[in-house]
Amino acid sequence: MKNKVFIISSYTISLVNFRIELIKELQRQNFEVIALGPENDKETIKKLSNEGVRFIRYNLHRNGLNPISDIFSILMLRKILKKYKPNYIIPYTIKPVLYSNIAKKGLNIKSLSLITGLGYYGNTPTNIKEKITTRILTQLYKFALNSKDVLAFQNTDDIDFFKDRKIINFKSNYCLTPGSGVDLQKFNYLPVNSKNVNFLFIGRLIKSKGIELFIEAAKAIKKSNISCTFTVIGMFDTNSPDAISLELINDYETKGIINFIGEVKNVLPFINNCSVFVLPSYYREGVPRTLLEALSVGRPIITTNNVGCRETVHVGENGLLIPIKDLNALINSMMFFITNKDKIAKFGLASRSLAENKFDVKLVNQIILDNLIKE
Repeated sequence: MKNKVFIISSYTISLVNFRIELIKELQRQNFEVIALGPENDKETIKKLSNEGVRFIRYNLHRNGLNPISDIFSILMLRKILKKYKPNYIIPYTIKPVLYSNIAKKGLNIKSLSLITGLGYYGNTPTNIKEKITTRILTQLYKFALNSKDVLAFQNTDDIDFFKDRKIINFKSNYCLTPGSGVDLQKFNYLPVNSKNVNFLFIGRLIKSKGIELFIEAAKAIKKSNISCTFTVIGMFDTNSPDAISLELINDYETKGIINFIGEVKNVLPFINNCSVFVLPSYYREGVPRTLLEALSVGRPIITTNNVGCRETVHVGENGLLIPIKDLNALINSMMFFITNKDKIAKFGLASRSLAENKFDVKLVNQIILDNLIKE
C-alpha cells in the first residue's frame, strides 16, 4: 500500500508553479500525493489531475490574523486529515505550516514543514500591533511544531531566528535546503541579448519587495536619456500593509518609465527576454524563486544583501549586491551593466553555473525526501 502525503499550500497556483517537481519526485518514490489549496483554480486543478494528483480545497485567509477564520481553517484541515489519513504532510508558507501542524495533533501523521521565509514576522516590530502579532506567532510556532517532526529551512538566518526565539533547540529535527530549487530543464540556459538592456522585476507589488526602488531607479536613469527598458511583472496585493496602488504603476507606465505586464502564469518568456534580473527586496525572504529562475536561464542578478537574497549572488561574478533601501546603490548597479554590456553575458554564464551547482531542484527534493522518511 502506498504511503500518502499531503502537500499543503496557501496559494493554489503555487502547487504547479513551485512544487510540481517535488510532487513528481514523491510519485516516483511510490507516494500517493494529494494537494491542498484555498482557491479552486481550474487550470491548476487540471494540471494536477493530469499528473494523477487529487486536489482538495480548504478555507484560508492568507493575510493577517483573524481568530474566527483561522480557527475555522484549522478545524477544516483536521476534518480533512481525519478523513484521508495521510502518513505525511508537507506544508509550506507560514499559515499552512502553523495550522496543519496544529490540526494534526493527536493523529498519527508526520510532517516536514518548509520554512520558505518569515515575511513580516521576521522584521523588528515597530509598533504595539506588530509586537503583539509577533508574540502571537512565536507562541503559535511553539505550540504547533513537534520536535519529532522536521523543519526544512532555506537559509541559516531563519534557523538562527527560530533558535533565538526558542522555537527550535538541540532536540529539534531540521535541515537546510538551497531554496525551493529550480528545474534546470524548464528554465534552460539561453544566451542573453545585451544590445538593448532590459531590466526585469518580478514579484508581488509591495514596497518591501523593492518595487518602488526599482521604479525610482528607472525614473532616474530615464532622465539621462539612456536607452534601456524596465519591465515589471507582478500581482497587486491589496491586503498587504505596504501594497502600492494600480494608479501609481499605471502613471509610470503612461510616462514611459516602465513597461508593466501585470500578473502572468508563465514568467519564462519574460526572463528569457531580459538582460538583467533585479529584485531590491527588503522582505524577509527564504530564497526567492524568481532569483533562482533567473539564475538558471543565465541572467545577471542585482539584489539586496538581505536574508535569502544574498545566497544567489557571488559579487562581481554573477551579480551585484546592494544595501537594502539604497536607491543610489541600485542606480549605480544598473549603470554598471548599461556601461559594461560586455559583462552581461559573462555574468549570465556564472549565474547558470551557480544554479547547476547549488540550486538544482533535484538536489533540493532529495534533501526533502531523505528527511521526510528518516526515522
